[in-house]
Amino acid sequence: SSDVCSSDLYWRKEPPYDKWPKTKQKRFLSTLIRIARDNTWFAIGAMVPTKDWDEALPENIKGGGLGGKLSFDHPYHFCFQMFFARFMELLTGEIDKRFAKYKIKEKVAFVFEQQHQFEDIATAGFQILKDVLDPENRLTSITFGSKEDYIPLQAADLLAFYARRILTHQMQGKAWRDQFERELEERHNLMLYHFTRQQLIEFARKGVALKQARERAGRPLN
Repeated sequence: SSDVCSSDLYWRKEPPYDKWPKTKQKRFLSTLIRIARDNTWFAIGAMVPTKDWDEALPENIKGGGLGGKLSFDHPYHFCFQMFFARFMELLTGEIDKRFAKYKIKEKVAFVFEQQHQFEDIATAGFQILKDVLDPENRLTSITFGSKEDYIPLQAADLLAFYARRILTHQMQGKAWRDQFERELEERHNLMLYHFTRQQLIEFARKGVALKQARERAGRPLN
C-alpha cells in the first residue's frame, strides 16, 4: 500500500516522490488509479455545490434543520444524509438484483475518514436515517478512522478526488480532459450524483412545508 493521498496537491513535493521525474509520477498515479478502480465493485459519490446550497436553502432550514435532530447548518450534513438516501436506493435496487438468485440481502458497514468537526452529528444522523430508511437493518454500523489504520480509505480518497472533478466538469458542461479522470471512468463503475440548484430549491420548499406542518401539529422531526 501507499500513503499517497491524491487529493493532497503537494504529495509530489514530498520524499521520495519529489525526486521522481514527472513522467514517473504520472505513471505511479495511473497505477494507483487502476488499483483503486479495478478492485472496487463500484464507487458512489454525492456532491452539493456550496454556492447553490448557500443561496437555495433558507436560513431557517440551514440553521434550524427541519424541527428536530436533523441538521443542515453545513453542506456536509446535507451531503451526508443525501448520500445515504441514494445508497439505499442502490442497495435495494442494483445490489439486491445481483444477489437475487442467492436470496441474499447484503448488509453494509461504513468506514469514513476521521472528521472530528462532524463525527458526532454524522453518527446521530446515521441513526436517524436508519430509523427512517432501514427497517431491515441493512446498514449495520458507521466508524471513523485514519487512513493509516484503514488502508482502503486511501483508495477511497483517490476515487473521491477525481470523482469530484468529473462531477464538476459535468455540471459545467465540459468534456473530461484529464487523463486520470478518463482512466478512473474506464470501467464505468462510478455512480456519481450532484444536487442541482432546482433540486435544492425543491428540497427547501418541501422542508419548509414539512417543518410548518409539524410545528402546527406539535410534533418535531426526530
